[in-house]
Amino acid sequence: MTETQREALVLAYERGYFDSPRKVSLEEVAEELGITQQSLSSRLRRGHRRLIGATLAGSL
Repeated sequence: MTETQREALVLAYERGYFDSPRKVSLEEVAEELGITQQSLSSRLRRGHRRLIGATLAGSL
């Protein structure tokens, strides 16, 4: 996982983006990082993929 992906995932997690209901929006997290919503969405998606892949690879 890249540092920018990790930074995005950690911040989104800390701010409650993954909570249900969400405590912050994608727009709010993106603003805090100084990037577009599209860039944040992409970072989160790629970071999730790597995190899940690493987790599943370790358990198979």
